[in-house]
Amino acid sequence: MSLQTDRNLTKAIIMQLVHSLESNVDNTTLKINRFWRYFYKCYGLQFSNENANATKAQKCYFTIFLASFVLTNALATTQCLLDVITNGAIENICILISTLAYWTQSFTCLVVLYKRQNQFSKCINQLLKNITVAHKKRVWKFLLLIMAASTAVIVFSSTADVVIDFPNDPLNFLWKINSFYYWFTVILTETTKILFLLFCILLSFNFECLMTDVETSIASFSSFTEKIMLNHHYNYYTNIHWINEVNKLFDSLLGVWIACDIVSVVVSLHFVIQNTISLSLTTVYSLRTIWLLLLMYKYAALVKEKAQLTAIAITKLTDSQVNNYNPQVFNLTGQRNVNNWNCNLLIHDLSLSSVGINVSGYFIMTKGSILTLVGTLITYAIVMFQTK
Repeated sequence: MSLQTDRNLTKAIIMQLVHSLESNVDNTTLKINRFWRYFYKCYGLQFSNENANATKAQKCYFTIFLASFVLTNALATTQCLLDVITNGAIENICILISTLAYWTQSFTCLVVLYKRQNQFSKCINQLLKNITVAHKKRVWKFLLLIMAASTAVIVFSSTADVVIDFPNDPLNFLWKINSFYYWFTVILTETTKILFLLFCILLSFNFECLMTDVETSIASFSSFTEKIMLNHHYNYYTNIHWINEVNKLFDSLLGVWIACDIVSVVVSLHFVIQNTISLSLTTVYSLRTIWLLLLMYKYAALVKEKAQLTAIAITKLTDSQVNNYNPQVFNLTGQRNVNNWNCNLLIHDLSLSSVGINVSGYFIMTKGSILTLVGTLITYAIVMFQTK
């Protein structure tokens, strides 16, 4: 009787621990979903994993927001255009180009978010399912950290616009209202870029977890079976599928974001180098734009790097199983001794050329892309200094 009681007690403790672990996992996922749901709700968008349609109130709110967005865009662009017609100075032309660049990426972001609002949530939840609790907590901490830093800079910069700009303008009050609305839209666009960073981190963590499973299989190669091998291949192809899904979600956004951000940074560099403006609070926002752009490149390149290393590891393991040799005697991430033609095909097609975050069909983000971006900005700055 005592033995039976002990067994029941042990079983209850185990069930309680399992339930506690599951609750922990669900809580982390719930926090991430709640954050994005409440944030996009402020703009009349629905960020939900369910196939629920937006309510009439949400649609009405989004319609009002979009209409006012178009109106303020038209007013700001008209004002800049009149300045160019009145005085065709290069500074006025740069301001017009910068305004058009910003409103282009903001409008594109709004349209994409409205059309695919439920798809974003579904994709995030699928990617969260395949990673460990520790990885989920890292994602949540990263999200809080980068949102805090980004919000602080936006508040800092918006305060400069509202308090410092147009002190003697008779339409000062209207310009302040326009500035508030402008920064409200900025928060939407820039936070959606952070959403893209989140997707990249989740994709890299999915490959990282798969890599851990592959390393476990290599460590216990004596018990490695064809079923386990096929499971690794299936999981890898599943991760590739989710990369393609993320590419579809951001297909029309990434190219616009990168092009418009580069234009904005170049215009800011022009003003600073020509001493048209000083290194003011507004310039801090330009530095933030560069920082966020580099982060996008960095984490997008990390996805390709993780996919490549995982493909090579699976290939090594598969070749070992096919040719009956122990994979532990070889370097896991090297490409020597991979002789099976099927394995070589896996490496070539999946990891070395076609896998990664695709920028609107133009190129795949790699570490080399980061150097290209930095080199472009430095080259422009040098040319501007020489022609000053």
